[in-house]
Amino acid sequence: MLVLTVEPDDYGNAALRGVLSSGAFAGAGEGWFTLKQIEVFGSRLVEVSKYVESEASIMGGVLDDGGDIECATLSIRAYPIDTLGHFGVHVVLSTNGVAETRPESVCRVSVELQADASSLESVGRDIVSLSKGGRDEAVLNPVA
Repeated sequence: MLVLTVEPDDYGNAALRGVLSSGAFAGAGEGWFTLKQIEVFGSRLVEVSKYVESEASIMGGVLDDGGDIECATLSIRAYPIDTLGHFGVHVVLSTNGVAETRPESVCRVSVELQADASSLESVGRDIVSLSKGGRDEAVLNPVA
């Protein structure tokens, strides 16, 4: 199960926080985005669920000197895995390392959850609502 929450600041940005549990694995992480980026990601999930687009993703984390993501602290990517309406949702969550942190000391979990079209569409709509302050959390329950 993936539980997402948003904590906005006063400038149109927000921490998108994810808590993941799947079997014996669990993890938490967050990335900072504009509220518009979070809204667009939710909308893209709805599109992916209808096969309009092949993939939706969002990634945030620690930036290197050039402004590129050096260490992803929250990464979510959704994509079709067959033609029967099943989707993979690859989630990577990690502790917030900084450039001086040894990579080996960063706690990280990476899991693919499987979802059907209706659950992917539902979590997409919930993420859009999160970005607008209309929900407290968005939950993706994987299919068996």
